[in-house]
Amino acid sequence: MKPADFKAHQDTHTCVSIESGTRDDILAHAAFLDWTPSWENSFEALQRIQDEVVYLKAVHDSTVGVLAYYPALNWIMTLAVDPSRRRARIATALLSKLVTGGFLQTESVNLLNVDSTDTAMKQFLLHAGFQHLISQYEMEKRIS
Repeated sequence: MKPADFKAHQDTHTCVSIESGTRDDILAHAAFLDWTPSWENSFEALQRIQDEVVYLKAVHDSTVGVLAYYPALNWIMTLAVDPSRRRARIATALLSKLVTGGFLQTESVNLLNVDSTDTAMKQFLLHAGFQHLISQYEMEKRIS
């Protein structure tokens, strides 16, 4: 996604505040995810990163959404919203803060390894201005 593409789609009508978060905020809200992240985006990988990671959280009485962005690789590692609060523009508000908050050092941002069965996430990302660039297939061989 290019930031200019996102700005054309953003809608700030939400009642959450976007705040700086911590690694612990992301880890504490793993239940917001509908699927287990790939190893590159896993919580174990987040814990091992020694470089700067941008952590944002959406708050409305409590944390209702989280985002982790790794500037060194220019990718969003985690974007998750409380399932009971989805479709309330919380993920849009998190992306908006990432794009407009001075965190991006490039003209685009990536989000990798979205589970192919998560049609809601894929639709959200396309609507937010992301482009689907490549599909990855997981293969398995049974060993008897």
